[in-house]
Amino acid sequence: MLRTYDLIDMQRMLRADHARTLANIGDTERVPFGAPLGMQRTPFQQPQARGMVADGPGGASPDAPVAPLGTLSATTIEDMWPGITWTPIYANDPKAGKIYCVRAFGTVSLTGGTAIITPQWNPLASSLGVSLTVGTVTCAIAAWYLTFDLLVQSIGAAGANSKVTGCGFMTFNGGVVSGSANPNTIVFGGTQLSVDTTINGNITIRKTFSATNSFIVQSAYIFPRN
Repeated sequence: MLRTYDLIDMQRMLRADHARTLANIGDTERVPFGAPLGMQRTPFQQPQARGMVADGPGGASPDAPVAPLGTLSATTIEDMWPGITWTPIYANDPKAGKIYCVRAFGTVSLTGGTAIITPQWNPLASSLGVSLTVGTVTCAIAAWYLTFDLLVQSIGAAGANSKVTGCGFMTFNGGVVSGSANPNTIVFGGTQLSVDTTINGNITIRKTFSATNSFIVQSAYIFPRN
């Protein structure tokens, strides 16, 4: 039978062990005596948020292309890149509140005209918000940059029962000579869609340039923000 002073001695020993553990692992977060060691963490063990790598059939989003994706020159609407290849969203990966970020860049040559940018959710083939028709400048091999963020607003059952929306912009320099014309910034998005997140999808960005153009995508990729 344990006596009262035996129990007191055992408590003192446990407290001493607890203090030594704290001293050995550094200035850990203070937790109540008797709490599991897993509740303690050192400065090198910070809380972990959801990673910035999307789980998919291969374990992650695809790496960005390391070579240009070819030259586009149509004066009608066309995909900037195949979304199913470079900017996919895998089945059941979306969660309410999750944000997917699309980034792309390249070069463009234009002879004026107008531009329209259309973000699209596939395979639904529905627009997430077409830009206004924007007048473009004449430029030669100007760098362009595109960014688009997609927010998953809610998740529903199989079928078009989940809600997503997003917004982004494309920008490029204007004028053959630096400073001879203002740069172009084309904002697009803002439309909510009902989509099916239980099947593979993708974000495809489309362009419509009315005048003669030479459009090259150097890279395009996607990653989750949270």
